[in-house]
Amino acid sequence: MIATLVKHRAAVALMVGCIIIFGLLTYRSLPREASPDVEVPVVLVTTPYIGVSPKDIETLITIPIENELSGIKDLEKMSSTSAEGASIMMLEFEPEVVIEDVLQRVRDRVSRVKPDLPPDAEDPDVREVSFSDFP
Repeated sequence: MIATLVKHRAAVALMVGCIIIFGLLTYRSLPREASPDVEVPVVLVTTPYIGVSPKDIETLITIPIENELSGIKDLEKMSSTSAEGASIMMLEFEPEVVIEDVLQRVRDRVSRVKPDLPPDAEDPDVREVSFSDFP
């Protein structure tokens, strides 16, 4: 077979050229979007506790909420920040989940840990982060 290909180099070169041209034409005709809608199910949990140090925020708020949310179904990644006066947690879920179901599960878990949080801390706020809102 290789001997036949070597013998008919011109035909092989013509076929390769045709395949390349066909591939380029096909590539150019593919639909493209400058900024396609990418749905990444991300939930943000923020808990303000004004006037409290980051170390205390971590101990009193962030760690208890993290412990409660760590076993939630379809959770892919969890990151948290304990700052002056607030705990901020970002939860990233599997792409195929229904965001309304995920929000409800997160709210249920957060409400379970609420009695363990300091009474003068504000209630945790659970909301979806929609990247389509950002330019």
